[in-house]
Order: sequence, then structure tokens, then C-alpha cells
Amino acid sequence: IFQCPAVKEHLRESGLPLPSFYRSLPRNFEEQRQRANEWVNAATAFMSPASSFTFPAHLHLPDRKAKALLLTEGKKHWQLVSINEESYSDLQPREGYQRKAPAFQKAPIDLANEHPVYVGTQTKGEVLITPWNWAHLVYSIEDSIAILFSPRKTGG
Repeated sequence: IFQCPAVKEHLRESGLPLPSFYRSLPRNFEEQRQRANEWVNAATAFMSPASSFTFPAHLHLPDRKAKALLLTEGKKHWQLVSINEESYSDLQPREGYQRKAPAFQKAPIDLANEHPVYVGTQTKGEVLITPWNWAHLVYSIEDSIAILFSPRKTGG
């Protein structure tokens, strides 16, 4: 998608600046996609500008599988908290979101006095695994490209 001429033209016409890493992206995405398809059920690419949140704090519940996020460019800061009935309520679910894929009004760090909250910085080339029942909030410190993978199988 990143080397797609239509996407490139749309970005130019929109007047948005192209991230510096855009020109150096690999061109063999089809070969990589075929290899990844052997073990990945779905993959979604995200481009996010520096100093931004991609989504509000949220969960990936529908398939009850962990997700893997490969950061191919940039730097991201993560906040994660395990969800139980109490922490779910404390995060204050947003109206309009389904229980299967909720988003929250509060960030995990807001619960640090009541629940164990994990924070960390992910850099280019690192993979972060998010368990299926963990709320998380991700902040892009730098312009970033990340690929979210959903596995075909989990466990032994």
C-alpha cells in the first residue's frame, strides 16, 4: 500500500508532508505478504505522525487472540493494563462502543494506583505482543509505521 501510486498521489494532493521514511520503504511487499500469510490470519498497517495517539485506550477482544505489533519505523510509547471486571469499570468504557471491542475514556496509566500498569517504549524493529484481554494506549513519539498481526493459531 505504501508504494501504491494512487496513495502516493493522494498524499501529495492533500498537501500533507510525506514522512521521511516513505521513500525508503521496501518494494517487495507481495513476497513478504505471501510468507507472512502462512502463519498470520490478518495484518493491518498503520502510519501515525509524531506526537499522536492512533486510537483511544482499547481492547482487541473478538477473536480472543494475542496480537503482535511490529514497529518498522519510528518510536512508540505503550501503556497496558490487564482487564478484569474492576479495571474494566475503572477505565470507563466509551458510549457507542461494543463490549466485544471496547474503547475507554481513561488511559491505563490513570489506574496505576489501583492496578498494575505496564509502560514501555518500542523502537524500530521491535515486536510487542499484546494479550487479548489487556487494554492499551499507544502514543507515537516519532513518525511511525507499524504492522499489527493476528495469528492463525495460538498456544501449543
